[in-house]
Amino acid sequence: MTKSELLLAYDILGLKPGVGEYDVRRARLNLVRSFHPDTYQGDKGAADRKLAQINAAYDDVMAHLKRHGAQVRMDVSGDAADAQKAKARARAARRQAHAAAHRAHHAAAAARRAAAKCAQADARAAFASKRASAQATAAQARDAAPVVHISAARMSREARAALVAAEAAFAASREMFADQGSEWKRAV
Repeated sequence: MTKSELLLAYDILGLKPGVGEYDVRRARLNLVRSFHPDTYQGDKGAADRKLAQINAAYDDVMAHLKRHGAQVRMDVSGDAADAQKAKARARAARRQAHAAAHRAHHAAAAARRAAAKCAQADARAAFASKRASAQATAAQARDAAPVVHISAARMSREARAALVAAEAAFAASREMFADQGSEWKRAV
C-alpha cells in the first residue's frame, strides 16, 4: 500500500494520519451507522457501495497500524504528529520534574538525619565535658576531706568551715552529676 492510498483511506474515514486504533474504530462505527442500508434515507445501492468503501479503508488503516504500530505516528506529518510530539515532550518533562522532586526529597531527608546525628553527638560531647568537670570537682572534694580528719573538739573555726565547704562541694558535684545525666537522656 502506497502512502497516497493510506492517506486516501484516512480521508474516507474522516481522520488525519497519526490517530490511534481507538479513533479509527470509533470513526468506522459512526460511518457504518450513518450509511447502513436499513437506516440510510437515500439510494440503497449507494449506501452499500459507501459501506464497502468504509470497510476497505478501515481494513487498510488497521493493517497499517498493526504492522507499524507507534512508528506510524512518527512517519506522519501535520498537526497530529506535532501534537503527539508535544505530548511526548510534556510527558518527558513531567517525568524529569518528578525525578528531581524525588531526589530533592531524599536529599532533604538525608540532611535531616545528618543534623539529628550532629545534635546527638553535640549533646553527648557536652554531657561528657560536664561529667568530666563534675568528676574532677568530686575528686577534689574527696581529696580535701581526709586532710581534715581531726576531732570536732580540736578543730579551729577555719578548719571546721573548710570541712563544711568540702562536704558541700562534694554533695553539689554529686547532684550536678545526677542532673546532667538526666538532661543528657532528655536531649538524646
